[in-house]
Amino acid sequence: MDQTEIKDDLVQDMIEVPTSFCARLYGRGSAKNKAKKALEAMARED
Repeated sequence: MDQTEIKDDLVQDMIEVPTSFCARLYGRGSAKNKAKKALEAMARED
């Protein structure tokens, strides 16, 4: 496996976790949008 492929898979997995939690809280329709906002907030904290 290529190192970039491994990194891409890890990033995708990290995105899927908050998406899953948001889907349970807010429903599937807005889950991606809520997860995106959560990831942006986490990035700003760094």
